[in-house]
Amino acid sequence: SHPLSMEKIYTYVQPFASEIERELPSIAEEIKGLAEGAEISYEQALLLQVRREVLMQISKGDNSDCSSFALPINTLTVAQTIDLNSSFSEFGTVFQIAKWKETPEILMFSFAGLLGYMGMNSSGLAIAINMVSSGDWQLGVPPYLLVRHLLELHTVEECIEAIAKIRRSSSRSLTICDVNR
Repeated sequence: SHPLSMEKIYTYVQPFASEIERELPSIAEEIKGLAEGAEISYEQALLLQVRREVLMQISKGDNSDCSSFALPINTLTVAQTIDLNSSFSEFGTVFQIAKWKETPEILMFSFAGLLGYMGMNSSGLAIAINMVSSGDWQLGVPPYLLVRHLLELHTVEECIEAIAKIRRSSSRSLTICDVNR
């Protein structure tokens, strides 16, 4: 196979813009800020968020990655491996997002340019994410941005309510724990 042109790739990316802007407008603004700060186009910043969805449309390939678990040891414990291609390792980083309005402080692991992946917040909410493949991927909010949004919440119950309302683009397994559940 031969490499796709950026124009062709953006035809896969662009439909996600309106989904993210409708479902998660504050995160859409963060993507615009990322583009401005990194001096890249909005489409390039968006591609970083929907990379997996675009790859699935193009390659229809294998999509298995990480493992996670949660255990009630003294307090709830969540752990996850990040089993991605080793070329990603240099882009991995832990970052902190300060409290804003009613949101808790967030500590997150992600990759350069990707606004969400896995993490925990100052309310005691923790989220791990694993790939699961299904045949019903669609336009919607990519799971990594969903996790970023969920980490702005405080409880498992709030996360379940949010997940039910948001149209998601692709399948993932989320392990979600708070201080009680």
